[in-house]
Amino acid sequence: MIDAAVRLLLDQQNSDGGWGAVKGKASNTESTAFAVMALESTQRKDLPGRVQLGLNWLARHQNADGSWPEAEFTGTGFPGHFYINYHQYRNQFPLTALGRYRQWLTSSIPRA
Repeated sequence: MIDAAVRLLLDQQNSDGGWGAVKGKASNTESTAFAVMALESTQRKDLPGRVQLGLNWLARHQNADGSWPEAEFTGTGFPGHFYINYHQYRNQFPLTALGRYRQWLTSSIPRA
């Protein structure tokens, strides 16, 4: 089941390195962070390049103040009537994805 989930995520990665809410949608901060964290959690050795593409997308879209933009609401209340904005998701999840990647890098570096 993990292999199927990984294939699905890789198939939905956009050419810019990020992920959208659904296949074919523009990449956004939250979806990219969620996908990166999911791929990181597999600890598969064949995925770092794809994870790095997602991390690069996050780095390219980070604001000067360290936050990330959110051009559209990503939570749905009642479609066509109201939408939900989870104000901190756009910052919390990219930071978590980047932190987990840093932790993975430092834990895999041989110590003298």
